[in-house]
Amino acid sequence: ANACAARRAAQAFARRPGAWATAGAAAVLLLFGSLLLTDKVREGTNLPPERYAQLHAPEGAGMMSRPDTVVYSMNGGAGRIRGGDGADAKETVWINVRTHELFVFLEGMLPSKDRDVQAWATYGGRDANLGVLQFHQDQAHLYSDDVRPELWEALVLTIEPKGGSESPTSPQTAELTLIPSK
Repeated sequence: ANACAARRAAQAFARRPGAWATAGAAAVLLLFGSLLLTDKVREGTNLPPERYAQLHAPEGAGMMSRPDTVVYSMNGGAGRIRGGDGADAKETVWINVRTHELFVFLEGMLPSKDRDVQAWATYGGRDANLGVLQFHQDQAHLYSDDVRPELWEALVLTIEPKGGSESPTSPQTAELTLIPSK
């Protein structure tokens, strides 16, 4: 019965003047809209941190939603990271001391062919390598687990040669102070 009804509806649609033109116009609009949306997603723009994390670092997305995760905006104490268009890049950091996790989200900076952004934890006069941020267009992230944020005095970002460095080779470009200096 359902198959007959569907066939009759399709035949009635095909007999209506302008039905195919309307369907074709709707298909063109859908295609155009999806291309625009695809370009927006590909550019990495308009992706809020939570959605970005769901796509590129699901572990980070889970950590971000925990009630005991603390969110920081980096103040760029050692100088702001400049984005590709000359604007300041925005850094946001999620830290969960209980689960020993860190998620860094950087937006507004385009990746470089010969440089990387690397994160470090500073404590007791030492720098601990947290890793190199992974870029997706003009947004980047770093998820780390099995870290000890309760020991950290600050979280810093540096610009390093491609692949990162064993220790910082350039001045800090952004700093988040976690423990006030004494």
